[in-house]
Amino acid sequence: MHREGSRAVKITSVRPGELGAAELARWGALQDANPELADPYFSAGWALLVDSVRSDARVAVFEDSKGIQAFLPVQKRSSFTAMAIGAPLCDYQGLIAAGDLDVDLREAAAAIGVERIDFAHAPASQSAFAPFIRATEEVRGADLSRGYDAYIAALKSAGSSSPKNVASRRRKAERELGPVRTTAFAPDAEGLETLIGWKREQMRRTRQPDLFAASWVDRLVRRIAEGPVHDLEPAFVSVRIADRIVATHLGLRRGKALHNWMIAHDVTLNAYSPGVLLWFDQLERAAADGVTEVDYGCGEYAYKKLSSNRTRIVGHGFVGRPGLATAVRSLQFALRDVIERAPAAAIAALPGKAMRRVDFYRGLAAPPR
Repeated sequence: MHREGSRAVKITSVRPGELGAAELARWGALQDANPELADPYFSAGWALLVDSVRSDARVAVFEDSKGIQAFLPVQKRSSFTAMAIGAPLCDYQGLIAAGDLDVDLREAAAAIGVERIDFAHAPASQSAFAPFIRATEEVRGADLSRGYDAYIAALKSAGSSSPKNVASRRRKAERELGPVRTTAFAPDAEGLETLIGWKREQMRRTRQPDLFAASWVDRLVRRIAEGPVHDLEPAFVSVRIADRIVATHLGLRRGKALHNWMIAHDVTLNAYSPGVLLWFDQLERAAADGVTEVDYGCGEYAYKKLSSNRTRIVGHGFVGRPGLATAVRSLQFALRDVIERAPAAAIAALPGKAMRRVDFYRGLAAPPR
């Protein structure tokens, strides 16, 4: 039992699918009341989607005498640790609350039945996470609240040549290959299979782990592509040149917020930049469809930098109660802090990469029985 101000806060743990209609409505109301939580990853739909393919999805429910005040969804990896729900596919995690609710996340860990909660990409401004943040990261996106034309004008004003380059590549493709056609926010079975195939090939080519080799990932992607899960919608976009698919993207949408998720293109057509054509076509159609913000997801890439007009700061770290799991994580971060002070950039980056790789495999593994 935690005491917030003068009110006692009770924390219980349930599976997302055990939440009733009133609780799901409360989740949506809390999310809508906090602009910082507009992203689809904070939605009840994402938690329900993960719960439909994994048995370790959990939600800590914070309740006081006035009712439910917050939700914290996690993925319970064992009796020792929890992490972001849907990891490693989840770009954000945080406390779903109407404002900056300062609660003790260590008590949430106790309610969930773990010693430690690892978090990545939590809003740095949330007081509940702030004391436990060990590193921060800047994430880019597009503010479309004034419309697509205003967005493009702002890019040009900031000195970006992207709009001009995109127009040039489009003319080149149409001149040399044929008509360019973009289909947005509509089911596309052919596009989905093409996307999965390209992503798997990309992972093989770059020697990255094959996400789709984990059966729950394949089921999750195909399930959301079929249609909405509660308030979470698929946002599928494909670009065809002369009726040939050249780029595809499966995004996540909740209301006016869109999150770029899985994107791939035909690498044999790199000279025409099909992925960039899709990127800007999607933004234009999203703005026309009422989307006011697009999150580009984590990772710093040139095309994100050249097309973004807003950023947000997220934090990485862990919340732990006394015990072995917390001690181990503390030692990992302590070692990381020491090595990251090394003068050689390549050496300094190694601990962070190693920890991210381990966490990647932890999240990808099948749920414990």
